[in-house]
Amino acid sequence: MPDHTPSPQIVAARHVQAGSDVTRQVKRLMDLIDAFEDPFRDLSRAVGGWRPKPIPPGTLSKVQSTGKALYDILDLQFENPDQAKRLSKYVRRIKNLRKMIGEFAGASSDEELSEVYAKHSGKSKNAWNKLREYKNDLLGLMSTFDSEPAGQFRLGGMNVALIRTGSRGFTPEIIEKVKAVLTKSERFLQQRGLGDLTKGLTVFVFPTAGIPGIPSANAWYNRTNDTAAIAAGSAWFKKSSVDRMVQTMVHELGHRAYYRLMGSRSRRSWEAFYEDMQQPPDVDGMIRDWDAFVAEGYDEKDKRKRSHFREWHRKLNGEDREAATWLLMVVTNFDLDSGEKLDSRHGLPTKSSVPALDVLKARKSEIKVFSEPVTAYSSTNPSELFAEAFAHYLSYGPQTLSPRLRAEFRKALPKMKMARTGLDWNQHVSGLRQQVEQLRNLRTDYRNQIRDIRRAVKALDKMLSRSPMYEYIRRGLSRAVLDLDGDDPRTTSFLNQLDYLTGQYDKIRMASKSRPSAPRVALRFASGRKASTRKTAAPFVDEGMVGEDWGSSASGLLVTDGDRVLLLKRSPYVQDPGLWGIPGGAVPVDYDTGKRKDAKRSALDEAREEMGGIPSGSVGGKHVFRKPSGFTFTTYIYETDPDSLDRFTPRLNWEHTDWGLFDLDDIKPSGIHPGVIWVLNRMGR
Repeated sequence: MPDHTPSPQIVAARHVQAGSDVTRQVKRLMDLIDAFEDPFRDLSRAVGGWRPKPIPPGTLSKVQSTGKALYDILDLQFENPDQAKRLSKYVRRIKNLRKMIGEFAGASSDEELSEVYAKHSGKSKNAWNKLREYKNDLLGLMSTFDSEPAGQFRLGGMNVALIRTGSRGFTPEIIEKVKAVLTKSERFLQQRGLGDLTKGLTVFVFPTAGIPGIPSANAWYNRTNDTAAIAAGSAWFKKSSVDRMVQTMVHELGHRAYYRLMGSRSRRSWEAFYEDMQQPPDVDGMIRDWDAFVAEGYDEKDKRKRSHFREWHRKLNGEDREAATWLLMVVTNFDLDSGEKLDSRHGLPTKSSVPALDVLKARKSEIKVFSEPVTAYSSTNPSELFAEAFAHYLSYGPQTLSPRLRAEFRKALPKMKMARTGLDWNQHVSGLRQQVEQLRNLRTDYRNQIRDIRRAVKALDKMLSRSPMYEYIRRGLSRAVLDLDGDDPRTTSFLNQLDYLTGQYDKIRMASKSRPSAPRVALRFASGRKASTRKTAAPFVDEGMVGEDWGSSASGLLVTDGDRVLLLKRSPYVQDPGLWGIPGGAVPVDYDTGKRKDAKRSALDEAREEMGGIPSGSVGGKHVFRKPSGFTFTTYIYETDPDSLDRFTPRLNWEHTDWGLFDLDDIKPSGIHPGVIWVLNRMGR
């Protein structure tokens, strides 16, 4: 990662879990908030409804005592003043929360308590809703930036410090993997004559998805403090092999080599080489192709949307990756998309948005980039170029760099032992061969299934001469991408399609008996089992990956008796594992007609599939959540009676591991899926 500290980001409504996985300060804060919410909830029920009721006895004293304790702890201070400036919006909201709590704690009578509640309530939201919003901001801020030491150990020449944050803790598996990565990184550098590069280095390990303050970073080297950091909670750390993570660590240590091993004269020479290799790319060609893409828009609004970088880069990346790489370098290095502003609801450009295409045309005469980059990221600055060259040279050999870049790199660090074999090359190649063989086997199985289906289709009567399911499988295969990178979401999409289509194929193979009036044609599949035919309706099927989502729309069922809600704990094999959510899934479509299945029917079917049935009741209202990408999730409120809900026992499938009934009045955001919290807030809970 580059040697700077970008502005940190706060995610509102971040949910933290109590226990040893949070810092002591966050745990204390959560306990105080929960203690204050209990009497405040009683106050809200009494005076917040359309028909005010008397405040329950004892509520005033509880609000005073818990509010005073919470008011005292909310005087938060940042150790780094610059962070307070960058997060001024959230700091201001926490000050508003503290002021609000202080007024409630200072009330001396029930009448004054009612007046304070009315003061902080408006037409769109009451004091209770404001408290919940402030609470989410506060916990999001604390879970991101609060940290405390969780332990440390020495590994070779490195000091490793485990830092617990406000929302995550460590597991033995994480610690063992960290040790394996750092040990192998040190041994890798020692074999190349760079063993001193890890000596005296302090490595901070965070259990979060990103480095606090740099949420997009998986690993990072801090030039100022001469320290490194690892985000052990990131998808990169969890899914990547140890060898893959060693390469990333070698890149970060390349920054240390740049600032610690290279002298000032060598750095100046490298920087001069970087500047001398700056050349203008084919900017006219970029503009010409981009203009052609814009001209394909169906109206002025669509054309303006196409002139924004995200739209064009997404299209270009699917057609010409090399051209997309050069475009990315140009836009990133010159910050051409800094003026682009998209509507948070629909993802459309706002009126004040300045398209990157317009900026590119205005500044095309000054566009220059490094002409022989290792990757698009390497063209950012001289330090990144060196770190990328360092990692590729050591891991994959000198041939991965251009001749001029290779010569300059050797001149910068002449004493390194440049091993051509890279990271345990024989083992690496063996692993790749195994992956290739596995994918070949999958494709072979796929081909055998398709062959059997083709034979079956030929044998069927005219009514079934065109099998919709076979057509879907054929289309699914044509879209599947075989990529050896296990982190590539397209590979996951392919494997998900494989599992799903295999199940659909089994359904065809196990087709039930035909209708009496239908001609009987005996079929024999690969298993040797005979199947009879019948006329069936065209099946609905999932769309697969649409952008970053599974399908373009989804729906779910929230089962409630008015006081409780039925939630399911998501298994490790689905998105957001471990969170409590509702049954649901993508709304399927008919690939023959393009007609989408009714969202409510889809939600009911998904609930029956995931729970083995549903209690007696009926669908009431619904709540629709829309993402800027256009993806929608519709939550249907399924209303049942308490007796039916008590008698119902879900029979969970593989998508969930547990179920439970949660009291709507006592439900807490901790461990609950954000979508469920969003719906409950819309329901006034």
